Amino acid sequence: MVYREVLKKTVRFLKKEKITFVIVGALASGYYGMPRSTRYIDFIVFGEKKAFKKLVTKARKSGFILVGSLHTAGSGNFMLEAKDDGYRADFRAAEDSHDFIAIERRRKARFFATDVWLASPEDLVIQKLRMGRVNDFQDAATIMIRQEGKLDLVYLDSQAREMRLADVFNELKQKVWW
Repeated sequence: MVYREVLKKTVRFLKKEKITFVIVGALASGYYGMPRSTRYIDFIVFGEKKAFKKLVTKARKSGFILVGSLHTAGSGNFMLEAKDDGYRADFRAAEDSHDFIAIERRRKARFFATDVWLASPEDLVIQKLRMGRVNDFQDAATIMIRQEGKLDLVYLDSQAREMRLADVFNELKQKVWW
């Protein structure tokens, strides 16, 4: 199964199960910034953590393979693989104020003839800075470069302060905008 089919299958499953979601990973970053290769589709999902074990059971019946254990799924973090080809949907339960705000502010987009929900560019920058890996910082930088003049900087500044990311956000601004 190819990447686009994993996206379609996963989104179809989430919609069928009436799961509120937002995509926050490289797929969303590429939409607003610079596309890059990835084998994962990263989702934040809204729901009670205890319900995720049940969701994983339903996903298995729909042809997904759980990567890891049901215990991990019960904690709200789990990966589903569409087949054994390595393309995965990575799920994280919404757990803090910014996750819930990102879900509220999500935007509809279309990939591979499929309607999806993406984090706004501002919320994606915050999500990427939270992750803190080199490629996440690069993703945040390309979003800021490509979306310059379109970003709500007041919102970004306030969220960065609230999430204790003000220093790294200021560093990012200096690097991308001199």
